[in-house]
Amino acid sequence: MSSVSSELPVHEGLDVRKHTTIYKSSNWWKEVALIEGFGERTVKVYLWKHNGDSWKLRHELKVRGKDEWDDTREAIDSYIEEL
Repeated sequence: MSSVSSELPVHEGLDVRKHTTIYKSSNWWKEVALIEGFGERTVKVYLWKHNGDSWKLRHELKVRGKDEWDDTREAIDSYIEEL
């Protein structure tokens, strides 16, 4: 699989294998990406804010495995009904 790192504003040491845009406006950009780097493979949810002429990272959620994702999803799902 070829890298698509140049398409996203991520650290140069990270290899973006796949990614999906959740939303992108003139000010905000949320993306989910499968990342390889620094000896691990993770799924990350990025949130960038456009700052003048570049995108600046504001938040990042890193999921290292299925158990961690299951715990995260369970916690989030418990609040979704209240939205």
